[in-house]
Amino acid sequence: MDNKFTLLSRQRCRWAAGTTLAVVAAGSPLMVANAAYAAGTGIVNVHVTAGTGAPLSGQSVTLYSTATGSPVQTAHTTDGSGDTSFTGLDAGGYTAKVAASASFREEYTPVVVIDGDGDVEYASASLLAVGITQGRLTGTVAKPGNRLDAEVRIFPSTATNASIASGEVGPVAYAGAYDYDYDYNDVAEDDWSTKLPAGSYKVLVGDDRSGDTVCHGDFYDGYCDGWEEHTQQVWVGSGASNDADHAGVVTVTAGQSTGTAKVTFPGTVTPTAPTRVGGTVTGAGGATLADVRVRLFQQQEDLSWNQITSDWTGSDGTFSFSTIYDYATETETPLPAGVYTVSFDDSRDEYGDEFYDDKATDYPYSPPEGVTTLTLGATGSQTANAALAQVALDKSSGLNGKVTDDIGVGHAGEISVYDTYGNRVLDWSTRRDGTWSIPATQLAPGSYKVRAYDDVDISSWLGSTAYSLATTFKVPVKGTATTGNSNLKRWGSIGGTLSFAATAGTDTSESWITLYDADGERVDSTEATSNGSYTFGHQRPGTYYVGATGWRYSSFDESDLQVSRVEYIKQFWKAKFTLATATPIAVGSGGKVTGVNIALGRTLKAIALPSIVKPSSVVVGTILKSKVGTWNVRTGVTYKYEWRRGTVVVGRASSYKTVKADKGKTLTLRVIASDSSGRFLTGNATSAGVKVS
Repeated sequence: MDNKFTLLSRQRCRWAAGTTLAVVAAGSPLMVANAAYAAGTGIVNVHVTAGTGAPLSGQSVTLYSTATGSPVQTAHTTDGSGDTSFTGLDAGGYTAKVAASASFREEYTPVVVIDGDGDVEYASASLLAVGITQGRLTGTVAKPGNRLDAEVRIFPSTATNASIASGEVGPVAYAGAYDYDYDYNDVAEDDWSTKLPAGSYKVLVGDDRSGDTVCHGDFYDGYCDGWEEHTQQVWVGSGASNDADHAGVVTVTAGQSTGTAKVTFPGTVTPTAPTRVGGTVTGAGGATLADVRVRLFQQQEDLSWNQITSDWTGSDGTFSFSTIYDYATETETPLPAGVYTVSFDDSRDEYGDEFYDDKATDYPYSPPEGVTTLTLGATGSQTANAALAQVALDKSSGLNGKVTDDIGVGHAGEISVYDTYGNRVLDWSTRRDGTWSIPATQLAPGSYKVRAYDDVDISSWLGSTAYSLATTFKVPVKGTATTGNSNLKRWGSIGGTLSFAATAGTDTSESWITLYDADGERVDSTEATSNGSYTFGHQRPGTYYVGATGWRYSSFDESDLQVSRVEYIKQFWKAKFTLATATPIAVGSGGKVTGVNIALGRTLKAIALPSIVKPSSVVVGTILKSKVGTWNVRTGVTYKYEWRRGTVVVGRASSYKTVKADKGKTLTLRVIASDSSGRFLTGNATSAGVKVS
């Protein structure tokens, strides 16, 4: 919103000498008043509006001459259109002052210049409101399915079917609600919010993800643009009528949030084609196997086979075929009736390849003679479960080992083998328990270094974190070499909360939480969630420091500079204010450190108290000097001093010479710290006492 005053386009109109009346706009009579103040025929027309652009009536306007600095006529009052006119003006410069009121601040218009008799000038003032003028309108949109992409349009409360259709009334604000869940059994849902001037409104919510259009007929012509995809829309509060005429009116109050009724669309859940061929793949002990490639073959008219699609088993070992891709139409179509078979290919080579009905094969890419088949009719399905046979791990040659974490738990992962010149030789997949063996047919005799990876631990060279210090393994011409367990370190995490000391007039916070390593280098940064919590996940074992900064402001602040914004003092965990003094946080392998909570404040505080510099014996006439101590902010801080005898202030300089009245008394030094930039609040601290002998 632009609340700054603006000058309307200057227009000049020459009138015949002696003319004393002019028409400003059609239907608006020119107000002639107080002609006794000036003898000329110039005219200044003043238009007064609120920051929203609405004309303001009843505003007191006084015209000043820039030559004298004094009023040229008595104050005028704006009419129902926000207009008033000053006539009978001599040549010269003029500015109009709109007086302050309970609702608006005082405002001057830019200077306009009357060039001579008959000149007409126009000035405009857009008044800044006193206090907060905007409120917030909120709501929630939901839809069954995996995707929500809704648009919210806010109309004036005067909106009707007819006024919208004619284009006379349109939206005054917009908002959006988006959720991409991709869980077809869930509900996509999101909140929306927008700031509006205080007033009354109607709310229209449209679902933006459908194939048809609602822009048919005359009713929607006035606001069809941008809504071509909406097949579902709701006028909030309109009931079964679902139109603007019957929509509920919601009132927005300045400085407050107003909620609207939740809108739940029926939704358009993407249909899932029924499974035609599916099953579960198991291995040793009946354990379900993930990462098994399943290929679907269809028999052709000439009895040959054609692979038409493939799938990977999920974590539960299941697979499913429902459709095939039709390249001619570029669409997915249901599996047709026919004769099929499937093959199973373990990506980790832990289990032997098979065709359906547990038929072992060395070549899962083409069905052999006599393969067991599955016949599909026009409807129905077939189940093709598989129980794969585990292949013994051959450790008779080459190099072998196991990918584990540092507590000995094995994990499926990958191995990268490098020669001693730093060249990558090969990559190898482990079994699901982390064991691996590379035969001599794949890895020639020689010296190698190995790097291990898995999905849950920190990848590392075996024997060290660096290649240059990693263990060298020698693969013999005869026999085998073993690396043993990889003992990968596990990721750790650091978490806590960030809070702010209360500041009147603010309702919104921003934060920046930073993680530093033992060398003081920034490792990561994040923001606190709406409830103040934060987490740094996937951190290597080591020593860390956490520091935070933050700001608060009023979400209703309408100023260009966001003058309500206040800054909080940077702080490290356990109320430390520099990285050098910050409390270290030790994260072990797999460690989850919680409770790293930081409470930010705005008040200057002494982290080392002020002190009095004195000789070994203090008597009457001794000069005492001050040390301000150490404060939580150092740059831009100024200090004042109060030397006190009990509660009585006896000096305000940086030093103090004791007097007779101090004899036998205890003196203290109170230091008052102030931020010269005004960002932080003034604080004070008092030294230990010194007794005067």
